[in-house]
Amino acid sequence: MDTSPQDRYLNRYTCPRCLSDWSDFGDATLEDNCPNCGCKNVEPWSSEWKGETALEALRNSRLNLERAARAEVALDAFFAHVGEPRDTDDLHDDITDLMTNLLHLMDREGIDHDEVIRPARAHHEVEKALEEESNGKN
Repeated sequence: MDTSPQDRYLNRYTCPRCLSDWSDFGDATLEDNCPNCGCKNVEPWSSEWKGETALEALRNSRLNLERAARAEVALDAFFAHVGEPRDTDDLHDDITDLMTNLLHLMDREGIDHDEVIRPARAHHEVEKALEEESNGKN
């Protein structure tokens, strides 16, 4: 995925023909074709800036270091609870169990899954794109 500075908008689309939803990075208000039915020139219903200023980049680099440290502690605690995975299938099963327990907790607390998962997925997509861009420059 190319994420040049002008491609830092997350555009969200709904196809007027088949009602499929999708999102993609690109210029603000960039028209796209429906990946499901091929309907052409669909305009985004939302276009959200996902880039950052130089000050934000500096702040985020510090936050990312803190986040990485917290993630490492959480991962260590997770493996201490379930044991080191023996292979990819074990890790997949352990993560599935963890996610299932988190969903049960959200149900118990009355938290809408989509309110947590959608922003997390969008945040993950942005971080992944920025990481790929950073790796491409090295």
